[in-house]
Amino acid sequence: MLPESNQQLSLKLENATAFVDFDTRLFYIQYGKIIEAEVTAQVYEWMKAGATSWFNEEDFRGGVFDFRSVEKFAFGNTVVAQQASQEVNEVADYSILPLALIVNNVQQATRVRMSMRQNDTRRKGLVFSEEKALEFINSWNKEHNRLVKVEESLLMAWPSYTPGN
Repeated sequence: MLPESNQQLSLKLENATAFVDFDTRLFYIQYGKIIEAEVTAQVYEWMKAGATSWFNEEDFRGGVFDFRSVEKFAFGNTVVAQQASQEVNEVADYSILPLALIVNNVQQATRVRMSMRQNDTRRKGLVFSEEKALEFINSWNKEHNRLVKVEESLLMAWPSYTPGN
């Protein structure tokens, strides 16, 4: 059962912020200037913990990983991302959810693409804007006959978060 829509579960780290938006039925992860293996591990631990508290794949439309602020991907991050992703998917079936990966440029896209598991790229869309992220998520759900209960006006609404909530 989902908490009330005004309750948002969040994670605040020096180089990452994550939260759940129950109105839009999306989870959102934004990375800061440097992505280090430790930050990646903590983000995936947050997702893993969510599997036993707030996460039910049938209640979510997808997730957004926002890399636009990233200036450096630290050594070792890719290996940790791949291992942590696999561990999370052993606890909860995130594999049925589309993930929009927002980047600013080709260099970021290349680094993010390197960290993706090769056999799981169809549900992960590399995009260059918030609008394209939402279009990707909505299109993927439609193509896979996933109907998540959300008001139509919220299908193109960007997840909102106010620090302190």
